[in-house]
Formats: sequence, structure tokens, C-alpha cells
Amino acid sequence: MNSKHLEVLDLDSIKKIDKTSKDILIDVGLRIPNIKILDILSDFGARVDLEKKQVKFTEEIIEIGLGNINKKNSEYALYGINKGHKAIFSKNYTNFQSTAGQFAIIDLKNNKRHTSSLEDLISGVKLADHLKNIDIVGAFSVPQEIESRKRDIVSCFHILKNTKKPFTLWINSGNSAKKIISMLEVVRGSKKEMQKYPLCYAFVETITPLQYTPENLDILFEFAKSGLPLGFGPMAMTFATAPGSLAGTIALENAEILSGIIITRLINKDTPICYWGIPHIMDLKTGNISFGSPEQILLAMASIQLANFYGLPVGTNTGLSDSIFSDVQSGVEKGITASIATLAGVNIHGHQGICGADQGASLEQLYIDNEIIDYIKRIKNGFEVNEKTLSFEEIKEKGIGGNYLSSKSTLENLKKEVWIPDLFNRLNWESSENKEKRIVLEANLKVKKILDSGKEEGFISKDTENELLKISCFLSWGIWVTLERCFLS
Repeated sequence: MNSKHLEVLDLDSIKKIDKTSKDILIDVGLRIPNIKILDILSDFGARVDLEKKQVKFTEEIIEIGLGNINKKNSEYALYGINKGHKAIFSKNYTNFQSTAGQFAIIDLKNNKRHTSSLEDLISGVKLADHLKNIDIVGAFSVPQEIESRKRDIVSCFHILKNTKKPFTLWINSGNSAKKIISMLEVVRGSKKEMQKYPLCYAFVETITPLQYTPENLDILFEFAKSGLPLGFGPMAMTFATAPGSLAGTIALENAEILSGIIITRLINKDTPICYWGIPHIMDLKTGNISFGSPEQILLAMASIQLANFYGLPVGTNTGLSDSIFSDVQSGVEKGITASIATLAGVNIHGHQGICGADQGASLEQLYIDNEIIDYIKRIKNGFEVNEKTLSFEEIKEKGIGGNYLSSKSTLENLKKEVWIPDLFNRLNWESSENKEKRIVLEANLKVKKILDSGKEEGFISKDTENELLKISCFLSWGIWVTLERCFLS
């Protein structure tokens, strides 16, 4: 298939955005409340105001941070516990990730929503592990019954128990990052193996406009120091936290991403990095953030081109929708944004399984999203044109008015030339039951079958599990070791 990617910007526009973003870093700067990082930036010549914890970059520090992007930064993979399951971050590879965690879970069958729990996390991870088109397993749920400072550590433990694939989750603090990194080292057996076969990445986002939280900077520092992958993705929002123009939004978003890349490479120049271009617009009717607007894909395409300009892999928030239901709107918005981003050359789509703009995660929606992804992958793979596939001799043999139902080409290509849906409906009116919610009901049944299959936890050994328990300081689902030093050290 023609490998030329869809584009929304010409080179001159890319260079103008790049220059504006760098001018923002130099003339406006960012708030960076972390003394260690401020000291590093100061040592490299940045203009640091320690009292305000604000930094203005210089042309020299930008060149150091963005110059000589190497293969360790830009071409890498995440590996599951089973190393055969990997997500490759490199040119022409497209990965899909289930949501890293939602605060609510939506039952699409009954149109109900409940608070996320650890049980929901385990179900979401098990389902994503089963689905062939989910390359990176997200935590799915942010379990609310677990104390917030322990939540990510507990989540990491249960993810490791329930998936053989690479994974990601929301990390809450530098202390959590240290413990999670220790857990990853235990699973891999050594620091060297952990770095060679990274199991997960940490996601860092600024608080637009132009400020970091102390927690995100601590996470950045710990992962960069350990040589583990980092993704940078502010959520600049047109009309709200970003200017009322798409060009201004992307320039601001890009400036914040570049700041994270620069800081990371000053700490460890070989850290694997992903450029996450995930700006959005504010819907002017409701004041809500929009996940499914046409502007979303325009901003995503621009982000893809900017990441390519800097020589980095790129992720976008595409394949999402503003609809809280699995309806026509959801299918249109998810299908269009995911397909265009794929054809534009994105390396990873974020957060499959979400209903609406972070309104909750749904097991049924994740199963439906898996089908949408399968559809899109078929388009991306194209088809071969050669002497055999052109089938001239067969056409000549059948002649005028012939039939190819039992022909050699049909028998050979039944499963490889055309896409066969698992969930989508190609039945006629008489054959279709429960027409209004058929796809949701079908997805619900298939999800239940997967989760009721009796598959036990067991991707890590018992000895490894015990080591992880020592690090994370908890025994099982809700039985906690009450040693505060385990979480404060």
C-alpha cells in the first residue's frame, strides 16, 4: 500500500509552529516546582527564578535538549511479561492502548454508571489482555476503594498478575514511581533487563498553560534517571487553557511537550520518549472538553507531523467520542478520528474503551473498539498487486458470465483477502434481533464469555509475586500492612 501519510500542514507551517513554541519557552517560560530539575536547568544555562520556581529557556539549552535525537529516544519497544507481546514505537508501526484508568465504569447494556473498583480494574485488564488489537493494556479503572497514595502501586501489582502484554497506568507521585520501578526490576530480574525490555511507560502532562505539578516532575525524574520510557502529553484546550485558534493551541501544546523532552534528555539523553499530541477544544455550547470533534483530528494530524519533524514517535487521543453511548455518533467519531490518525502515521492511539470525554470506561465499549481497530488495520494493510493477484488466467478461464464462488482464488483467499467481522452486523432485516442495541448486547455476551472462561491469574511466579508484595507493602485485595514507612520512604 502507498506509504505516503495524510498531512494537514506544509513544511513552512511546521517551522512557524516550531519557532513560536521555542519563543514561548525563551520569552515566557514555565513554572517548574522541583529544585533538582531547576538546578539541572540552571547548570545548563537556563534563566531560573528560584523564588517563583519559573524557568526561561535559552536557544542553547533548547538545542542541547532537542539536538541529536538518537535511536534510543525514538526507536524502542515495550515488552510484556511474555516478551513476544510487544508494542513497537517506530516508523510505520501503529499501536492501540486501552484506557489507563477511569474514575467510573459504565454498563452500556443497562445505561448505568458506578464508581470504579479494583474488581473493575482486574476485569478491564483481563479483557484487554484477551483482545488481539489492544497492544498496550491500560489499568482501565482507578479503584476508588483504595487510598489514593497506594492506588497506583496496588494497581500495578494486579496488572502484572493479569496481563502478559506491556501496560500503562496513571502514576501519582515520585514515591510511587520509585516503588513501581522496583517492581518492574523484580519482574525482569535485573535493572539491565528492565531497561532492555521495558514493561511500561510513565505519562507526564503539564497543567496548561505552562506549569508542571511537583508530582509529575518527580515521576519524570525517576523514570528518566532509570532510563525507562516517558510520554509527554499536555491537554491544551482551545478557548479555555489555550488560545482561541488551532494554530495557537498547537504552538502552546508543542512548547510544553518540548519542555518535557528537553528536561528528560538533560537528565538522561538516552531515555525513550513518546511525543503525545493530545490537545482538544472546548465545546462552546456546554463548556465541556471535546474528544470527538473534527478539530480533534486536525490537531492530532498536526501533532503527528510535528513529532516527525523532531524525529520522535507520536501518540494521539484518537478513536474517541463525545457520546456516552455506543451509538451512531460514537461510531462516526471513533471510526473517523482513528482511521485518519492511522493513515497520518500515528504510532499509538490512546485510551480505547472510554465512553464520552472521560465519562467512564466500559467493557462493552472496549470490545467494540477492538472491532473498530480491526477494521482500520485492514484498511492500513492495503492489498497486493502482482501477477497472481491480478488473476488474469482465471478471468480468462471463467470468461463472460462466469462465477468465482468455487474458484481457486476464492478458496485460497477466504480469510486473508477480506476482513471478516466478529461483532459488526451484515445480516438482513429479518435475521436481526434487538436491532436498537444489538451491538451492545452482543459485546456484553462476548465480554462475559471471556471473563467467565475460568482463566486464573498467573503471569508471574509465586516467588516474584511475594517480592512484589514486599515492595508494595500489601497482602491482597484489601488487607494492608499498616507500616507507614513502606509508603513514605
